[in-house]
Amino acid sequence: MLTEMAKVRIIGVKASFDQTFEALYSFGKLQFDDLRPKIEKGELPIKSMQLPEGGEEQKEKLTTLAQRSRVLCAALKIDENSHVSQGMENPMLKAPTEELIQTAEEMVGGDTDEFVGELESETAALVKKSEDLEAELAELEKYKPIMAKVLPVVKQLTAGDVEGLDSTALLVEERYMAVFGQLEKELRACSDDRTRVVAAAQSDDGIVPMVVVFGRDYARPIRNYLRKEKATQIKLPDQFAKLSLDDALAQLEVRSEELVKEIAETKEALDTLAEGKKDQLLCIKDAIDDRIEEFEVLVQFGETAYTFVIEGYVPQRDYDELVQAIPAVGENVVLEQQPIEPHDYPDVPVEIAPRKGILSGFRSAIGLWGSPEYGTLDPTIILSISFPIIFGMIVGDAGYGLLMIIACLIMRMKMPKSIGVQNITGVLMPAGIATTIFGVFYFEFFGNLAHEYIPGLDAIKPIRIGSSFTFPFLRTESNLMTTLLFMAIGLGIFEMMVGLVFGMINGKKLGHTKHVIEKGGILLVLVAGILLAVTMAMPALTSSLGATGASVVRYVAYLLLALGLVSALFGGGIMGAIEVLESLTHSASYIRIMAVGLVGALLADAANDLAFHTMPNIGGVAIALVLHILNFAIIVFSPSIHALRLNFLEFFGNFFERGTKEYKPFVRAGKEGKS
Repeated sequence: MLTEMAKVRIIGVKASFDQTFEALYSFGKLQFDDLRPKIEKGELPIKSMQLPEGGEEQKEKLTTLAQRSRVLCAALKIDENSHVSQGMENPMLKAPTEELIQTAEEMVGGDTDEFVGELESETAALVKKSEDLEAELAELEKYKPIMAKVLPVVKQLTAGDVEGLDSTALLVEERYMAVFGQLEKELRACSDDRTRVVAAAQSDDGIVPMVVVFGRDYARPIRNYLRKEKATQIKLPDQFAKLSLDDALAQLEVRSEELVKEIAETKEALDTLAEGKKDQLLCIKDAIDDRIEEFEVLVQFGETAYTFVIEGYVPQRDYDELVQAIPAVGENVVLEQQPIEPHDYPDVPVEIAPRKGILSGFRSAIGLWGSPEYGTLDPTIILSISFPIIFGMIVGDAGYGLLMIIACLIMRMKMPKSIGVQNITGVLMPAGIATTIFGVFYFEFFGNLAHEYIPGLDAIKPIRIGSSFTFPFLRTESNLMTTLLFMAIGLGIFEMMVGLVFGMINGKKLGHTKHVIEKGGILLVLVAGILLAVTMAMPALTSSLGATGASVVRYVAYLLLALGLVSALFGGGIMGAIEVLESLTHSASYIRIMAVGLVGALLADAANDLAFHTMPNIGGVAIALVLHILNFAIIVFSPSIHALRLNFLEFFGNFFERGTKEYKPFVRAGKEGKS
């Protein structure tokens, strides 16, 4: 529901203005009303408050500095809507304006590149160190699996004695092992008999670890030969080259742990440095934004030679807190509450009370269309009923409905802190429930799967009620499509009538008498149309009434039609007549419920027929599954758009009055209520 607001007027002597203004700033829940239009019209015998001497020049400087602070935020990848760290005091908020300007100019008034460059120079060493450490760690991690393969081979070859010997490791594809014996001969030809080549007995993923051991005096020719033959040589980093392989592997592990710790410490130092600069910049940005807002609201107040006048709106729930805050300023300031008349409603800021659970999603959906005007009906609950009904009537499949419910529950559990996910699933879950209910009514479970292909259920036969209705209602049957058409139009006429009743209620709340008469006239026209349609479309009913009864019904319909047209013209003029026609066309727009719904139902039927009749094999089942997945994706989006359109354009058009002011209280940056 819409939050009840209290209209207040604060009057005091000028000597107490600064203290009063600061108290209201700290209060943070009062939205000021601009008194300039009333003063210009002569409704208030006062003049608009002027900025202090030099205020315009200060405001201009602050505006320029605010722009520069946002440029810096972008350069440093700081969200310009963020504020100083939680719990941190901002000393610049209460600094004199000249001091604020001077401090801001020193920090952000110079060259942006110079400020960013200064920060970069302070972080360059840390960044370079972090990059070097990460590169070293990546290099060591590369050696670990290689040494794990090579170490057993070297132990086998040297029995741990590596005095005067050097070695190199190769990783050779298993398919090249045929040249294994030839390789040792070629290497001995350029060295001596101590040169040995040993390969592991087993391969790992087709790769065989191979070790070449040789005298250190022959290191160069051996390595040159291997390089010439394009063999991949693995050489340990210099700090491990002179260690035994056992010791080298142990040192690798130790060094890796050290690197991980050093990298974490370096990144922490970087974050601390960046956070400090970030808070400095945000302190300045918040203080500048607040001071500019102060200058902007000051001119909305009124003043005389010795007094000041402030008017505004505060939620009624917070009025008592304001009553306690103002007397604390002193006896020279008076607070009074004024009545809010219907003619004030367009100027009253609107705050819609937060909704919990599923309704929060529909509240967000209303935000797509705008906030309602103060004093009118809150459409949140209305949308939470109408949207699922229209969506469910369009999709009408129990299988798809259950899938929607399950998907929404999983998403809500997986992402409980995501407001977007919670809002979207909060709208789609009731729609999924309605879809399941209508699926039972239509006897649809992934199309015609239930009543044609599932054993047991296919024996259920619809019960015929009259010549044009059955239960379950098989909407894809050609002889029932006309009934489905009338059902869709009937829902449209019903929502138009309900919308007109809501429109009359809103008109009464807003004090628009002619608006009430106009909406009432259109409602009478729709009632008359229903009576005439019934007498023409149901001859059995007409005959049961008899000739006299039928004539009475027609005469009443003609009377209501005439009275409705006169009322619509009286209340809305020529626009009243146009709105009568719009109500009829809007009712006809609900035909899309039938059209869009049948497309999805027939696509599901086609997928089932393909799998069970046309291609009763694995290929047909696969294609049918793809079609069902595609159909499910379509029904999540397309019916949602049509349901929202029918609600916002057709249904809400009869009663929804869009508000022009959103509740945005005067509050310091970073506090609740201010982004």
